[in-house]
Amino acid sequence: MKPKGNNSNEVGYLEYLEEIIGSDQFRERIEDYDEAYEEGLEKRREINELVGISHKGLVELEDDKDKAEEYIGIENMMYRY
Repeated sequence: MKPKGNNSNEVGYLEYLEEIIGSDQFRERIEDYDEAYEEGLEKRREINELVGISHKGLVELEDDKDKAEEYIGIENMMYRY
């Protein structure tokens, strides 16, 4: 007996064992969970990509922030004296 049938009508050894054990009744739910898992992974990839883009923008603004802080520091020293 082949491990798996060539199409959905043929029964292979794996399908035969699933019928004996009773795990074939869970196949549809397992496939649904697998599909939901794949959708979650895709959503996670998209969010990670957005975070990466945001991080690059934050790094680019770091120099401007440092210049602004330096300017404010100099301005504060001028007003104190």
